Amino acid sequence: MQPKATELKRQVVKIINGKLVVYLRAMVQVDAARYGNFGWLVQEII
Repeated sequence: MQPKATELKRQVVKIINGKLVVYLRAMVQVDAARYGNFGWLVQEII
């Protein structure tokens, strides 16, 4: 049985919030000149 769309959405949101957002925040702190605009853009999209 395949997972339902709501379960897939929960999994994707968990990955985005748990990994991608954490990574982008770290990269902005490491090199704000290089990653700052991209980090803010992704934050706005999410």
